[in-house]
Amino acid sequence: MRSGMFVFSLCALFFSGACSLMVSFDEPGEPACNMLPPDCSVESCLEKPECAWQECNPDIVYYDSPPSCDQDQQCVYSEADGVTCLADFFFSEGNFYELCDQNRCPHGGVCIQGMVGSPAICVPYCNVYSHSRCPDGGTCYNTDDSALVDVCFRSDGCDPVKNRGCDSGKGCYMIFNSETSCLPAGPQLANDRCKIAWDCAGGHVCSEIVAGETYGKCIKVCEDIAQCGMNETCVPIGVYGLCQGPIPVK
Repeated sequence: MRSGMFVFSLCALFFSGACSLMVSFDEPGEPACNMLPPDCSVESCLEKPECAWQECNPDIVYYDSPPSCDQDQQCVYSEADGVTCLADFFFSEGNFYELCDQNRCPHGGVCIQGMVGSPAICVPYCNVYSHSRCPDGGTCYNTDDSALVDVCFRSDGCDPVKNRGCDSGKGCYMIFNSETSCLPAGPQLANDRCKIAWDCAGGHVCSEIVAGETYGKCIKVCEDIAQCGMNETCVPIGVYGLCQGPIPVK
């Protein structure tokens, strides 16, 4: 996963899971394991054939994947190393969609931080084509068609224009068109540099990092020009808009 990429790319495509393709593997009269398909993180599902031990491979790096690797290890995806087995120590702390410390998240997620001093967040892996399931009510979003894995976020219905509807310490961020999510908020404001959305304060996005550049810029979310600065216009992006100057930031 490219931790420095603009996850909420303005041209990102959205794919949802095809619920009609899900089937139950429960035996008649066996109500305990009722995940669709079995969630191998649930103890009652572990004896199901679909949760049998497998060699570490790109298809089993997710939060509900069957066991793999040696005892006390988990199969994970790394942009640098591909798939590899890591000790359980690295999955001993944190919660999905929340702050993470020392790069530790639950299995099936990655600790993503943009700039030094900004929040680091546990983001679950998914794949919009082959594994669109996400933990805790999240939705799988496509970030890059060439990427091996995509990422999950929860749509919270917060207001990114007024940056309202989130708990203390969190900000409201656009994740796709009209969908928004409450995430730990960064300190950067409009026109400050950034590498990822939560480098910026809530109510902003981070522009795409263009070739030859190290950083993008924080851009304020708007509904009309009154919410933008001098010499800026509110350019529609889905339901909301972005405050842009005479030369739009890509």
